Amino acid sequence: MVKQKRQRALDTSQWIMPLNSVYFDPEKLLMTEELIQKIRKAIEDLPTRCQLIFKLVKEDGLKYKEAADLLQISVKTVETQMAIAIRRLGKCMHLDMEAIQGQKIPRK
Repeated sequence: MVKQKRQRALDTSQWIMPLNSVYFDPEKLLMTEELIQKIRKAIEDLPTRCQLIFKLVKEDGLKYKEAADLLQISVKTVETQMAIAIRRLGKCMHLDMEAIQGQKIPRK
């Protein structure tokens, strides 16, 4: 009886869950890496000031007010530059999504 309880307690088959993550699918992993590269390129293509503000806010985690104070500009300027950056990155993402949607994805 004790041995049966121990075996049930050690039965890990109940704990294992299927891992359907992007990290285990080479095709999805490749698509993700390509998308990351395109996003990086889109950030690099931003105007200098826009790129700097975007990186301060998104990469360094500064609030708009902190970025504005650091650069000695208005918060409104930070908001405007962030809107430009997000719009351009959105266009990059939209084009990539259209390309992906145009591909035939096999159904399982």
